Amino acid sequence: MKNQAKLMFKFSLAVAAGLVVASAQAKGNESKPPVPTVACGDSSATVGNAGYLDCRGPIGGNVNGSAPEAAYLTSQWGNTWTWQGKTDDAGAGPFAANQSGLLSGTLSFDSAVKGLFVLAIKGGPDYSYYEFNGGAAGITSLQFDTLGITKGNGNPGPGLSHFGLYTAMAPVPEPESYALMIAGLGVIGFMVRRRKQQG
Repeated sequence: MKNQAKLMFKFSLAVAAGLVVASAQAKGNESKPPVPTVACGDSSATVGNAGYLDCRGPIGGNVNGSAPEAAYLTSQWGNTWTWQGKTDDAGAGPFAANQSGLLSGTLSFDSAVKGLFVLAIKGGPDYSYYEFNGGAAGITSLQFDTLGITKGNGNPGPGLSHFGLYTAMAPVPEPESYALMIAGLGVIGFMVRRRKQQG
């Protein structure tokens, strides 16, 4: 009888242990809410500005005006891009203020940014690029939000770390372009001279 009781006790312990393990496995297999896929275009405030053209990101890492960043912008949008600075530079760089920590708001530049430019929005572990055309008049301020970049947990909308600004340099004509232009002017001059001689 004692052996039967011992056997029954061991069996009960084994069943209880099995239930604990099964419960732990079930908890590990519970479906967790999926981490959303974040895209630069999710930043509705940023892409809703006048002059907005396109965006890229999010891109992991920091944005600080490095040569690979400028090369990436050229590969995406052509042109030659020049780094103008970021909001955590001394005096907030080309921006009116450092707005670190904000989730949305109004970004103001020190002066109107004319022509093509790229605004980088950095927060969490990544950043996104937003291309704008300020035209001849330029853009002095933009609305922004951080929904186009991710928090460390993969969700959108971290606090802003900093903005960065690239401007496009006007393309320099190739020497061949100058040669063709001069040749074209020469042909036009020759034709005008010939008409005068015939008339």
